Amino acid sequence: MRLATAKIQNESHFVFAPPGEQTKFYRWSDYVNSFPVPEDLRKIRTLKEFVEYDGAALMHLKKDLGSFSKLPSIALQSKDFDLPFVPTTFRDFYCFEEHVQNARKNRGADMIPEWYEAPVFYYSNPLSFRGPSEAVAYPADSKAMDVELEIACVIGKTIRNANLQQAREAILGYSVLNDWTARDFQAWEMKMNMGPTKGKDFCTSFGSYIITSDELEGLRSGKGFDIEFELRINNEVFTKKNWKDIQFSFEEMIVRASKNCTMVAGEVIASGTMGLGCLLEHNIGKDPKRWLKIGDEVTMRWLPHGPELKNKIGEPLP
Repeated sequence: MRLATAKIQNESHFVFAPPGEQTKFYRWSDYVNSFPVPEDLRKIRTLKEFVEYDGAALMHLKKDLGSFSKLPSIALQSKDFDLPFVPTTFRDFYCFEEHVQNARKNRGADMIPEWYEAPVFYYSNPLSFRGPSEAVAYPADSKAMDVELEIACVIGKTIRNANLQQAREAILGYSVLNDWTARDFQAWEMKMNMGPTKGKDFCTSFGSYIITSDELEGLRSGKGFDIEFELRINNEVFTKKNWKDIQFSFEEMIVRASKNCTMVAGEVIASGTMGLGCLLEHNIGKDPKRWLKIGDEVTMRWLPHGPELKNKIGEPLP
């Protein structure tokens, strides 16, 4: 199932689509007015409220899966999707070996054995999340803006000290995420063995919609799924990489994140950058370096017909 927030006739609506459907969506408001829905679920207005219902709302929606044809449908295009929701918290992991090797090579460092022991992450700023088609302001005073092609995972249940099975049950679904980065800010602050903070917290793009985890079960491969992702800059293909290359599963990430810590529905975690999914990696050994410019358009796609981000770089904000 696909879950999204969309602009319909200049109004924001929580919408959903049955499995396999690419463009035909239904409004949640139409669903609750047409089906026997418990009174507490009728109070849901947004995708964030739906996600925070600890899995119960999704279970109820799935039981009516074969009857949606009685509802009026809406054909949505990529430009119609808004930011799905603002996460409660955002953790970004570091789980693709090729990217980690390249990033460390860029700093003149070898791989360390500890990286293979457990997934690591940092916290970033959920209030800086932006939608799949929104313009992204160039970070003021930076001269090295970069992209990071990542997979997002939405937490759909409250958990603490989860095991792998509990972690799997807590995953509502997945999407695409761009962890925009100011590399010059990041390089400076990492010298203090702190961060990344100001190199990351100015913007994160997320969307265009969430695909629920049950839709992907037949594609499991390795620690991930046999699904390809693509990064384009100004329509130039920079990389195509597969989720199945990931070193740690999202279940393992959640086990790590929930250790001695309560995670709640509405949190988002991300995979870290896929191999060659940023300019930093393409710049190794090159001079001059290439970074993003104002006016560049960055597209990230879940292939062949999944969520998509298409963000244009605008002027810095005052």
